[in-house]
Amino acid sequence: MKALLRKNIPRELRRLNQWVLWRNETVDGRLTKIPYQVSGKRAKPNDRRTWSPFVDVIRFDRGEFDGIGFVF
Repeated sequence: MKALLRKNIPRELRRLNQWVLWRNETVDGRLTKIPYQVSGKRAKPNDRRTWSPFVDVIRFDRGEFDGIGFVF
């Protein structure tokens, strides 16, 4: 993620360990954002154990994924 875009994310959100990577995948004929852990395994939106700190997600965002996401 470009440094400029990173700075646009509020510090309060960056401090929370609620981040995932995501890929666009086709599910049932529709393009869907699928969340992933930094390990490459799928993340679960209802399982905090599969989420990561912002700094880890940024470190692993090297083009293999389509973006990063915040889990509410």
